[in-house]
Amino acid sequence: MKAAGLAVVEITRLDDELLLPWLDLYETAFPPAQKVLVSHFVRLLKEWAAGHDDGQRLLAAQDADGFAGLAFYHLLPKAALAHLWYLAIVSERRGQGLGAALYCEIVARVQRAGARVLFLEVEDPAQATTAQQAALALRRIGFYRRLGARLLGGIYYLQHVGAHQPEIPMHLMAHTWPVATPAWTYTEAKRLFGDFLSQTGELSLT
Repeated sequence: MKAAGLAVVEITRLDDELLLPWLDLYETAFPPAQKVLVSHFVRLLKEWAAGHDDGQRLLAAQDADGFAGLAFYHLLPKAALAHLWYLAIVSERRGQGLGAALYCEIVARVQRAGARVLFLEVEDPAQATTAQQAALALRRIGFYRRLGARLLGGIYYLQHVGAHQPEIPMHLMAHTWPVATPAWTYTEAKRLFGDFLSQTGELSLT
């Protein structure tokens, strides 16, 4: 698939030559508290080889200059839901519109598969310990807003990546089609995240 000059391909085999750069970027692009174990991806690809598909997708983006970025999402077609876990662009390639192109490709894929909403987590600026971290969190929220996602307000959400890391408060964003109400979006999010999500006030999508 082509997206703004990118070739976006799915990694389904342990011997895929894109897996190592994918894992290298994964290891360096995200804080430890937000990362699932690397063994999760190895296990996933082994299950793929055995014919089992539970909707998890590893995407690699590349162009004429080589590997450019990664994404990992989970599609739950029976529930008409999708969850974007990770998206990252190689550091020296950022600021060129590649992240937006990759995100739009993911939205197109989950739409074609029947999903009505794509959820994603972003850092809460209020949880930042430095001004630089807060500014980065605000930029990420603005990035996804420009592409059509909205911040779900009136909630408390804890990100859970596994027993190896503590749960951490995060914001939830939702990209819905057609435009949805805050109440519907919260209901769908509750189906996906269960007890890690609770309502704390008036729901909103901004």
